[in-house]
Amino acid sequence: MAKSFSLWWAGDEISISRVSGSGARKHIAMYGGDLQPSSAKAEPFPFCIECKKQQRWSLNNLLLGLPGEPLFGFLGQCIEAARQAENNIPLLVCAANRQPPLVFFDTMTIHSYVPDFLKRFRAVFRFRIAHNQLPEGIRTKYHLTHLDQTLVPLQAFLTAFSRQDFQTEFVRRKRLQYPRRASKRS
Repeated sequence: MAKSFSLWWAGDEISISRVSGSGARKHIAMYGGDLQPSSAKAEPFPFCIECKKQQRWSLNNLLLGLPGEPLFGFLGQCIEAARQAENNIPLLVCAANRQPPLVFFDTMTIHSYVPDFLKRFRAVFRFRIAHNQLPEGIRTKYHLTHLDQTLVPLQAFLTAFSRQDFQTEFVRRKRLQYPRRASKRS
């Protein structure tokens, strides 16, 4: 996964890497998620990417709102990690054996960066789960009001978007969030 994102974002295979101890860490550093820049060439990096490869998740169970569906926890974990870190675009990448990886992303967040993003895909799966349909444990643990997600194959995501789609706006937002202090002149 890191290699695919590194090629897409930085043009090489090594500028984005898997976080050591990913999945076992208690502290969220500057970059949340399982992947982070490992060289200056990959910065700024606006994504919080959680990677999950398991057999037990199911889109059907997610849409039925079954409380035991792991996708709820995966999405909540990704959204929470993005809130706490400096990268603010949560991406959940899920894969199962012999299946291509899929990317879940918050529809409105991506729309705020790339307003025409839906035109870039042949097909997307978009879903919204209201507050009262979210499992209570997930709703309270991650302070979710709803889920408004778009789902596409990873390869379609990497083909449809480029670094330029996100970088300029991300840098602009960070400057607004952390303005430089005016220097005092003597």
